[in-house]
Amino acid sequence: MNARTGVGWLCVIAFGVLLAVSVGAGDTVYTGNDLLKDLQVGKPGRLVKAEEMVETAQRRAQAVGYISGISSFLNVKGVMTLASEGGGTVRIENGHCLPGGITDSQLALVVENHLEGHPETLHRPAAFHALFGIIAAFCPANFTQVK
Repeated sequence: MNARTGVGWLCVIAFGVLLAVSVGAGDTVYTGNDLLKDLQVGKPGRLVKAEEMVETAQRRAQAVGYISGISSFLNVKGVMTLASEGGGTVRIENGHCLPGGITDSQLALVVENHLEGHPETLHRPAAFHALFGIIAAFCPANFTQVK
């Protein structure tokens, strides 16, 4: 196993752990509903009490960081096969599909748009929404739906 393969496997294992944590403990699944709520809290036009301002900023920052972490899997060279939202699997090939200069805030806007566009699946894990929202926006040629 060379260094590049080792890094790829490490990222796949890390993603598996991330999904296990986000899906694992019964009622504590971090869903698309949760992610959307955390992204929209404290946005202009939404009132926030003074005593809630710090918590609001923390929740949004954590949601943006969550999305940034998920996006890092798209910069891994190689092939990953993941379970999809629809029950099939998705094959992601050749990574490195995010454009240069993209910011975490831009990724958050893309994922928020994806969440708002798919209200019927908000009950599913947030990790899937983040990953598939970014893929649909920036990497459509790099993945295929496999049944």
